[in-house]
Amino acid sequence: TDLQMPIANVKLKYDSIMGVSYDSNVANGILTETITMDFTSPSTAKAISEAGLMKIDGEGTISFAKTIENMKTLGFTEK
Repeated sequence: TDLQMPIANVKLKYDSIMGVSYDSNVANGILTETITMDFTSPSTAKAISEAGLMKIDGEGTISFAKTIENMKTLGFTEK
């Protein structure tokens, strides 16, 4: 499908970060992503942010609101 290359690129980015794994499934035109993050290491959130995958807040933690905002900017929609 048209999503195979973008999905492979995202998987490489996530899987390259220690403590993070990425899995996806495309069925009936719907992409489902499962991203598992081990935050026992304080460097995980920073590495995810530096890779441009998620946004962090002023506290140095993942900001769900900023991440959703960023995904909408990239063209994703929310259900």
